[in-house]
Amino acid sequence: MSGRRASGRAFQRRTLERGKALNLPKPLAVPDWRALMPGLAQGIYMDLISGLIFYLLLIIVVAFSILNTFLMAIFERTREFGVMMAMGTTTGRLTRLLLTEFLLMTVMGIVRGGAGEPCDPLGSGPRY
Repeated sequence: MSGRRASGRAFQRRTLERGKALNLPKPLAVPDWRALMPGLAQGIYMDLISGLIFYLLLIIVVAFSILNTFLMAIFERTREFGVMMAMGTTTGRLTRLLLTEFLLMTVMGIVRGGAGEPCDPLGSGPRY
């Protein structure tokens, strides 16, 4: 084969041509691996589906964890928001302030996570 890897169809075609060259009484049949081992194909498919289900569950758990963090950041600062409202801050401005803060936190988390650095707010963790 000279180091090249043939596709399944090319291998089947070459095998059938070799069978014709041998003048066999019956033509050769080259079944696909899915036809030879349907249980293996079904197992691979089930593994794929179960992996997707667990991935979806992981995303849901992470999303609720992030939502919990943001809600706690809001509920812990209700007095601060009350003082800001008493000083004349409008609800629209307060909402924009919170959305900007959460957007910046999200972007910093994505950048920091994408850089592969551990997220240690105190900076006291090990550096890799």
